[in-house]
Amino acid sequence: MAPLVQKVAERTEQLLHTTGKVKILDVAAGRGPFGISFARNDPQAEIYALDSELVLKVARENADRYDLSRRWHALPGDALKLPLGTAGL
Repeated sequence: MAPLVQKVAERTEQLLHTTGKVKILDVAAGRGPFGISFARNDPQAEIYALDSELVLKVARENADRYDLSRRWHALPGDALKLPLGTAGL
């Protein structure tokens, strides 16, 4: 992940600091730095990353690098077309 984006993601997590069992929807997840930062600092957080299928392949590799594969979930598609209300999020 890009160092600058990673630092912004880590600082965002510090400011919002989630705890407990939360579900985080990472819209336009890109390579996944924001969702991954939250998951790394909150062992109960479930991350749902939304982006194109090709981009999510890279994000999956990054999540796997931090051993987050069980709590990181890919949602390939268009945020304006995906029925998020019916996805249980």
